Amino acid sequence: MKPSEDWLRAINEKFRSEDVPPKARPILAILEYSKQFNCSWISPSDIDKTIETWFDENTKPGSHKIGSLYKGTFYFDSCFWQIDIPIGIGCYPVKAFDSLTLMPDNLKKEIQAKPQILREFIAVWLNCVDYAYGYNDILQLNTFNELATSFIKSAHKELQAKVSLLLEESPQAKAIETSRMAVEMYLKAILIIKNGWNDETQVRKIGHDLDKAVEQCIKLANNQHLEILKDKLNFFPPISERYKAKEWKTSELWFGYSIAQYIATTFTRMFSDRDNRNKIFSGNL
Repeated sequence: MKPSEDWLRAINEKFRSEDVPPKARPILAILEYSKQFNCSWISPSDIDKTIETWFDENTKPGSHKIGSLYKGTFYFDSCFWQIDIPIGIGCYPVKAFDSLTLMPDNLKKEIQAKPQILREFIAVWLNCVDYAYGYNDILQLNTFNELATSFIKSAHKELQAKVSLLLEESPQAKAIETSRMAVEMYLKAILIIKNGWNDETQVRKIGHDLDKAVEQCIKLANNQHLEILKDKLNFFPPISERYKAKEWKTSELWFGYSIAQYIATTFTRMFSDRDNRNKIFSGNL
């Protein structure tokens, strides 16, 4: 059942009284509608389209596009393809190939016909799904101190910037820097949380040394995925070389992204209950 005009006007008045900016109102309205009427769906649907259209017509134009919850990327046919992780409410079915919103169907069929590439795509897609919802859960729960939250948000910004650089018409070499920085910030966030640090004194001692950071994380967390990450970190150049104009192959840019997305997802799986690796079946692809 679509939201009624009366319901939409009432919820908008509520948001006005609470001084909620127009940009935040559509998603908050979606969450409120799901809660009040105990319903579930996956975006885009008639419900969220109705809500978005209403706010588009009744608040400042262009200030409230809902969009995706998160955008990742997949490398295929020497190109970076956008992975759109939709906003989902409640329990709902998801299909991996629906996330490749800009990829032609014939290329999707090629991926499906090649088992190794298919497994790689599903792994990347699942990492993006768990990361998107895990990151959102972590911010909503707000259980970490200010220092940890600051590092988590900064890491997320680096992750988003990196994806944007890769999805440009000509993928940008700077994506290597943002990938490296995302890895560094997430490792430091793990150390802050596990050690209970409240200021940056101990964080500064690590500097930009990824090896030192991951070694300390492994000792504290005993996480096999951090062990896997350890052997890949020497891919990134030292931070002192960040101003050198080096040419990177698109396959290398992809590898750098893969490392950063991997640590980001490992982080959210460690500190949220988002881990869907055991719930994926061939019928959902």
